[in-house]
Amino acid sequence: MERLILLDEEEPIEDDVDGTSNIYDNVKKEVRDFLEENYISSVEVLRGCVVDICKVLENLIPHDIRFSTPLYEAGVCSGERVGKWLVEQFSLEEKSLKEIVCYSDVLISEFGFGQVKFLKRKDYNILRAKGGTFFAKEYGYVGAPVCYYFSGFIAGATRLLSGIDVTVKEVSCIAAGDHHCEFVIRPKGGNRNSKY
Repeated sequence: MERLILLDEEEPIEDDVDGTSNIYDNVKKEVRDFLEENYISSVEVLRGCVVDICKVLENLIPHDIRFSTPLYEAGVCSGERVGKWLVEQFSLEEKSLKEIVCYSDVLISEFGFGQVKFLKRKDYNILRAKGGTFFAKEYGYVGAPVCYYFSGFIAGATRLLSGIDVTVKEVSCIAAGDHHCEFVIRPKGGNRNSKY
């Protein structure tokens, strides 16, 4: 059993004789008000934390196998989580594929992942993050693509929102010296069983 160790004559707080809960309540209100007014800067801090995790992991993973690594797979899990949240928040199961794509594009843009444009091709699609993703912007020029997590995120969100299992590969990246980050999205196999 853990023991509480008191330092310098401290005593455990059992009631609010010194106004601690009032202080806490005031701080809580101030922080909530700040987050409501400054949600983008709050999201930016959290995005930076994700980038930090990716940078540390990249030092452990050889560059030539990063596409099929924990970074990509973590992105897949996150994409599915956010896709599920989008469906629940905006009743997307009742919407067309075009509307679903708009919701996901707006969310990606509003969260600061990048201003995205979806380009359809005959056998594949391209998602372009104009000016780069926040990953690539945080990294700066490193001479190679860095958006493994975001590639996985696109794959996971696509699978959850459309029912189509895809692979996503970054083919251009501002961290590699390109003007935009671009991701080729290809269906796996003949996987076209979705209503979308």
